[in-house]
Amino acid sequence: MGLIMTGSMHVAAASRLGAKLAAETVGLDASTTAATAVAIRGPVDDYLENAGYGPDATEGVRLQHNIGTNGGSAESGTCPEQNTPALPNPPTPAPHAVRVVVCVALPTVSPNLLKTFGFNTENLNLELATTHPYENQ
Repeated sequence: MGLIMTGSMHVAAASRLGAKLAAETVGLDASTTAATAVAIRGPVDDYLENAGYGPDATEGVRLQHNIGTNGGSAESGTCPEQNTPALPNPPTPAPHAVRVVVCVALPTVSPNLLKTFGFNTENLNLELATTHPYENQ
């Protein structure tokens, strides 16, 4: 369990890095969401590689935002949307926000040793999200 907890902390930190990069992206809107998601995945994978999980550790990175009329959502790889809590609905006085979800296969961060005790982690993912205010309004 210690490796899973440590892995969760690293994936959470990678999510924070991705959200910070997305929040600093100039000109983010519905038309640039997919390209931005792809651009964010590289530094997130680099962070996880430096943490010891190997190259291309993520299953995927998803970027969601409420910038522009309809906001946007796109993924690089495979990563589901996180809708709780909801992003603020534009146009409101609430600030625009970005959310980055990082998905990593659980066996990437911890060997499947719990299978012996009936808890198979083979097909499970760690999915951690960070929401950050958009800084380039």
